[in-house]
Amino acid sequence: DRASAYKLFKNAATNGHLPAIDEMYQIYFNGNDYDGDTFEILDLYNTYLQKRITDYYETKDIELLPDIMQEWDRLANIYSRASEIETDGEKKAKYKKKQENSYFDKIWFIQYLSKDDEACLRYLRDAYAYSCNSAFATIGRELNMNKFRSTCETALFNKELPLDIESTQSKFNLNSDSSEWDIASTSIGQGTTTVSPAHMCMVASAIYNKGVLMKPYLVDSVVNSYDVIVKTTDPDEYKEIIPEENAKKLKSYMRSVCKYGTANMMAYSSYKAYGKTGTAELNSDDDINSWFMGFAKKGKKKIAIAVCLEDIKQGSGSATSVAKEIFDEYFN
Repeated sequence: DRASAYKLFKNAATNGHLPAIDEMYQIYFNGNDYDGDTFEILDLYNTYLQKRITDYYETKDIELLPDIMQEWDRLANIYSRASEIETDGEKKAKYKKKQENSYFDKIWFIQYLSKDDEACLRYLRDAYAYSCNSAFATIGRELNMNKFRSTCETALFNKELPLDIESTQSKFNLNSDSSEWDIASTSIGQGTTTVSPAHMCMVASAIYNKGVLMKPYLVDSVVNSYDVIVKTTDPDEYKEIIPEENAKKLKSYMRSVCKYGTANMMAYSSYKAYGKTGTAELNSDDDINSWFMGFAKKGKKKIAIAVCLEDIKQGSGSATSVAKEIFDEYFN
């Protein structure tokens, strides 16, 4: 019963044992069946998580990290699910606030890990999901700039795009003489890096397609006045712009963005979404460009997209929200 489960859970959390989180979830978060113990149970679980984090700070034992990251995600998922199905407005707001606090705590922790090269690489998925700039700035400074540039140019930076309409080249300006500041800022998508939405949409589609870019076209078919198709455009492979193994890994990371990261508003959609969010700071007055690039699928339907909201105020809107509206309309 609930009372016995609560007692068991409290004992496990207090003594630092892994709580029976799945069983607790079924008992306490099934439908709208809540009582006064709910927040106390979540606080107990958070206490357990913080103890594990403290153990890592004290020992620097990297073997503790899988447990910490897994339990952190599960706790955040409970907050998210509870806020979604709770009908009481005040409780819903509290769950949402707890979820946000957990989200920012994890970002801070990943930033801390970015000081440790092994931990940084091991938890690249979470750094990607949460757009953790310090992790990517750290990684960028360790890269061979000539290889970095070559990788980007294979993905069509500094190249003409295979489009039948006029387009602007995306620019990648790093080389072996670049300063540490330029390298760090470029590694997080700032600096003098420029991209077009068309290019980002093509990259997203290539990631879905195992690294192979199909040549974009504007006309699918031509029909006559009797609605008879007289001409169709056959899909044509352009070339591989991302190695298949890397595309597979990126696809997995992009799914994490939409499951629990910066685009988690898509987590419970009827379709499966993959993406990457971005915020380009334009000046010190909170003017930004908000980005989302990615793709989604449901059954046999699939779509790739890139959204850029230019020159908006921080917090006034997001490209992710726009992308979700488009996905919702397309699939539903």
